[in-house]
Amino acid sequence: MYLRQGDVNKGFTDAKHILEETLWIGGQEHFYLESNSYMVIPSNDDKELTLYLGTQNPSTTQDLIALVLGRDVSRITCHVKRIGGAFGGKESRS
Repeated sequence: MYLRQGDVNKGFTDAKHILEETLWIGGQEHFYLESNSYMVIPSNDDKELTLYLGTQNPSTTQDLIALVLGRDVSRITCHVKRIGGAFGGKESRS
């Protein structure tokens, strides 16, 4: 493929066929390379939780889960093995 500059109007005049159409594209959502999922393992008679998750904000996730469950944040452990390519999409989902 070669890029060349030229006369656009002449190109349309000389063209054998001209196709015209309007294309409307809506907004796009982020597409992550891995799903939004958590694996939670309770321990110590359900007083402690170990979470394995894909998130860009493990500290925020830890704080929110402790708040929702009414537990001390030190009883919630988050492990993030890899985040993948979330491109910022998981920032607000965590």
